Amino acid sequence: MLERGCSFVSQASWCSRHSAGVRHVHEARPGVPVYSRPNSTSSLGDDTSEGYKKGFFSVKGDESSYEIATDSEDVHGRVPEDLSGTLFRVMPGKIDSQGDMLKSYYDGDGMVLGISFGEDAVFVRHRCIRTKAYDREKKRKKRLYRGLYGSVLSGGNLANFAVKIKQAANRFGVNYGGRLLALNDWGLPYSVDPASLLTRGNTNLRTELDDGDKMIPSSRIYKDNIILASKSFTPFGMSVRFTEFKEDYRLVGSQSTALSSFLTQDFAVTEKYFVIVQPALSLDLNSLVLGSKKCYQEALSPKGKTSQIVVVDRKSGASKKIDLQDTISVIGRIANAYDEADGNVTIDAINHERVFFGDGIKSADYANHVPRSQLVRVRVDVEAKTSDVTVLSDYHCDYPVADSSDGLMHEHIYALSNNEARVSPLRGIMKTSPKAKANEVWVPERPSQYCSAPVFAPKEGSSDSTAGYIVTVVFDSETEQSSVAILDSEAFTDGPVCWIKLRSPVPHGICSSWSSSVYSIKDSKKTNSFEIFKDKGWNTVDSGFSMMGMQGFEDEF
Repeated sequence: MLERGCSFVSQASWCSRHSAGVRHVHEARPGVPVYSRPNSTSSLGDDTSEGYKKGFFSVKGDESSYEIATDSEDVHGRVPEDLSGTLFRVMPGKIDSQGDMLKSYYDGDGMVLGISFGEDAVFVRHRCIRTKAYDREKKRKKRLYRGLYGSVLSGGNLANFAVKIKQAANRFGVNYGGRLLALNDWGLPYSVDPASLLTRGNTNLRTELDDGDKMIPSSRIYKDNIILASKSFTPFGMSVRFTEFKEDYRLVGSQSTALSSFLTQDFAVTEKYFVIVQPALSLDLNSLVLGSKKCYQEALSPKGKTSQIVVVDRKSGASKKIDLQDTISVIGRIANAYDEADGNVTIDAINHERVFFGDGIKSADYANHVPRSQLVRVRVDVEAKTSDVTVLSDYHCDYPVADSSDGLMHEHIYALSNNEARVSPLRGIMKTSPKAKANEVWVPERPSQYCSAPVFAPKEGSSDSTAGYIVTVVFDSETEQSSVAILDSEAFTDGPVCWIKLRSPVPHGICSSWSSSVYSIKDSKKTNSFEIFKDKGWNTVDSGFSMMGMQGFEDEF
């Protein structure tokens, strides 16, 4: 087994490992029932979940940064000249806490990965997000918090009673208005400098967010404005608030509506509506906060017969709740939503067979532990309050992203997937064309290679909104190293046009996002005296690539 952070395999061996990969095309089957399990012969190789599990690990050290010249031997193929921007991924970076392996991956302390594609170099860096909880536990050298997803303290109910739930800042990141917002679903955003990845601290965005708000770990950018969604608790139940900001985080407007379920992981925006899906589950909040119910799994219970789509008028705030067909179980990540000419709303999203909390991922049998997932299209007649569901792909898949701006009609969806319906570790990237009713899947040739959630990066200077690159980080369980694969959307099944090997391995992530901003290693070292004087001292940076080993600074909001 290779040590974390060791050098990569030889160049000759590395190039031989990164060929085009397995390509598979099939016609989408709109009539396929949700969760049909057709017999299929795997073309994924002789793979088990053991290799996949190796991709769940704690990063070595708290930070790292380096540049890779585009003409170096670390680059196989050519980095496209019209690929310009940065892949950001906020994810669990430490899945053991003070020596204890966490039960759920989702409870791991947050880390930011940034990969910037410039003219002559690719700038790669990662840094742990210095939340107050992370810093306090590190200072005390012991666990002080419960995990929301099942990583509770040992000692039973008594040991967890009245113990705070950790805000890990580990689920999603978006770069907007000069700051990277790191989101999770138990607290306010953390603000991170997008160049250096220094943690600025919690932010309430000019006091527009309340201290008790719990963020939905997602964001949408509609016509240059960012929309965030937060959940809160009232004497009468739960509510969700959609808040829209300009680039300087000045408020554009907000709308709220009541919710009956706390477990909502994503939302969407169209020209007319905010859209959210609430599963048929209720949350015993009081017991969760007090600790008598130690985590999500214990505090959730069935409520109602079906999930519901909630549409909120962006202007008036009026909301409608539409029951989904009973074939829909739990809607997870949403690729996109848009208004149709007839007034209906189309939503393309992942439908999970059941709720999954990221627990037991290192020890469980993947096929029997992880729920089956499919890409579905939900068409909602808002006036009639009816819905219709079509299966776009019955391949097991997750983390979809559309090739259009949020709220506009898209042509294709890209998702982490396999070319089969059975539940198995996701290794490849799927391209779905709803109009053509077809799916194409690229899977790395080696069974030891696992892709991560893709991003769609528009080609710089292109007038074709569907022209872009699909960028994904690939972990190889055999070498225990990572690389970046870049696929051209216009020649998808040809496989990657470029591979870039990274100097240290990157664990499996959750969601990634794309920013048109480009940063260099010089940008990461820039700072000013104002930021140093603002430091509160609780967020110390140990090294490295920030100027003067500078300490973290409180967010100016």
